[in-house]
Amino acid sequence: MKNKISCPDICPNCKEAILKPHLKKGLNIIFVGFNSTQEAIELGGFFKRRNGTHLFWEELCEAGITDKVISQDEAYDYGIGCTDIFKCAAGTIVKKFQKKIKGISRETGLSTREIYKRGAISIKKGISTYSPKIACLLGIYVWKWFNGIYSLRKTPIEPKFGWQKNRIGNTKIFLCAFPAYAISPPYNRKEACINLLKKLSKVK
Repeated sequence: MKNKISCPDICPNCKEAILKPHLKKGLNIIFVGFNSTQEAIELGGFFKRRNGTHLFWEELCEAGITDKVISQDEAYDYGIGCTDIFKCAAGTIVKKFQKKIKGISRETGLSTREIYKRGAISIKKGISTYSPKIACLLGIYVWKWFNGIYSLRKTPIEPKFGWQKNRIGNTKIFLCAFPAYAISPPYNRKEACINLLKKLSKVK
């Protein structure tokens, strides 16, 4: 993959590096990530790994959202969908090169802020279109873009994990720590994430 700083909503030429949203109407929960790894894109599925199962699917099972460890292939059977703020691995590339290019994409002429903004707008449109019962934001960065705070730095407004006050239509919004990260010490990162996900498993 070339070092492109773009995403499919901005530059149609990056379709080769796209991981399409796994969404449909009638879902119980959709999980919204920041951007997928290049490995997941190459394998054609959210939270996919060549070696072993991604922690995300294991934690859904331990939290009681699924009755076994599944993959994206079975997600619809459990009313689960997945998508990202960025539909390709561009998010990682933006962060890696933004200092070098001063936050401007040479290919699109858009600022990093504008790329974040467009990704967030696209997600909100998707939630409005598919109207799941719950949209679970995976991580504080996703929450920030989702709420119009386009910064990687700590801001005066920091979110609380769990249910959020805002909704999109009838869709409730929930903030969970991303499975690969800790919420805060001294909590065990896996235990903390599972405890949050258990709240989702109780929603029918």
